[in-house]
Amino acid sequence: MNAKVNCGALSSAVRLVSRGVANNSTIPIMGHICMNIDSERGIIEFVGGDTEIEIRSIVPCQVDESVKVTVPSKKISDFSGSWNQESTINIKIESNDTKFQCQRSRVSFAGYDYEDYPFFRNEEMHFLTKISAQELRENLQKVAWGVAVGDTRVFLNGVLFAVDDGILSLVASNGSMLVGIGIEVETDQSVSAVISGRSVKIINEFLASADAVEILKSPNSLCFKTALSVLYLKLMDVSYYDYKKVIFDDSDFKVKCKSTEFASVLNRSCLFVDKKLYPSCKFELIDDVISIRTVDENQKSSNECLDVKVKSKGTIASKYNPKYLLNIAKHSGDELSIELSDKARGMKIVSDNYYAIVAPMN
Repeated sequence: MNAKVNCGALSSAVRLVSRGVANNSTIPIMGHICMNIDSERGIIEFVGGDTEIEIRSIVPCQVDESVKVTVPSKKISDFSGSWNQESTINIKIESNDTKFQCQRSRVSFAGYDYEDYPFFRNEEMHFLTKISAQELRENLQKVAWGVAVGDTRVFLNGVLFAVDDGILSLVASNGSMLVGIGIEVETDQSVSAVISGRSVKIINEFLASADAVEILKSPNSLCFKTALSVLYLKLMDVSYYDYKKVIFDDSDFKVKCKSTEFASVLNRSCLFVDKKLYPSCKFELIDDVISIRTVDENQKSSNECLDVKVKSKGTIASKYNPKYLLNIAKHSGDELSIELSDKARGMKIVSDNYYAIVAPMN
């Protein structure tokens, strides 16, 4: 079999599907990606993944015969990325031996039988909604930083992906703080699922260059489909906790300020904080001024003040992790509302459809 394909298109597809390939798998074939070359459609479908993720991407080509092979993921990704992206790659396949030639560079790979590849066994998928790929990607990034890592409460190691009443809710928590966002979508369907932290990273990479994405669902998986690529995700076999119970409304103080100004004072506070200890700052509201005080390892202090708008003046103080507050401020809109309660409920921050709850530190 002989085929010709643009190097840039092949390189992009290989790089995309390789992100789903398992690292250091004990099953050798799981370190490969599949090439399904279809002469009738004039395409090469690249497939890569593991037991939880499968990515498929299509590239147009000129080919004289249909064939299916596997090639080592890392090697073909490294080689295709180093070739001239404007050039044409000639592919020749004999049995499981695949040869690539790009200008004066030639490389040959030994593969496994295509039929031995453990493809993602997804169930029948049903259409959920269609959304701007960049809108979904940007909103996932706003909450993904809040995902716990290696927590024994397994559900905290993922992002809640829930659709109900035309609102897509994305929520993440590590037990000390919670961040969430609501996005309006056109659908009469509903779903509640937990996506692992690793899967969220792959979704962000998958959507990087896409315009729109269709989202499909089944009881145990989600599917994200763009013009030339498809991503299947196996959902975490856990239920998310009732996070709405920690979102309080009966606050004692409400203040408003610019997100950039709040982030600026927090950034300086994080520069001064003792990095050897768990970072903390004393957050104090005194009438219409926010005071943030941090202490370094030599017991030297830094104090930052910010003028804010308040509904009712008063004083309240508590300790918080300044890095949490800084990340929230960076992902907020132009203006944010800070709500404080003296009932040990912590701090509530709201900016448009983005919200966060931060627990106080002892």
